[in-house]
Amino acid sequence: SLRQGGRLEEAQVVMARAAEISHRHPFSVSGLAVIHARRGRPICAGVYQELLERAISTYVPLTQLVLTAEASGLRDEASELAR
Repeated sequence: SLRQGGRLEEAQVVMARAAEISHRHPFSVSGLAVIHARRGRPICAGVYQELLERAISTYVPLTQLVLTAEASGLRDEASELAR
């Protein structure tokens, strides 16, 4: 993948487009959050909150919640979810 190959700027562009066309599917949203974090630019906790709110009415994989919380700098929340 672009992210694993260290092509983070390109990966961010691709993942942002994936999030857009997928109507912000949890996999693309969490992937985008991880890419931002790896680039040293963690995104706001609002993205994590977005997935939490979505999880009320639809299935959001726990893994995506943990990854997004961690990437948003919410380590305590990520640890709590991972337990």
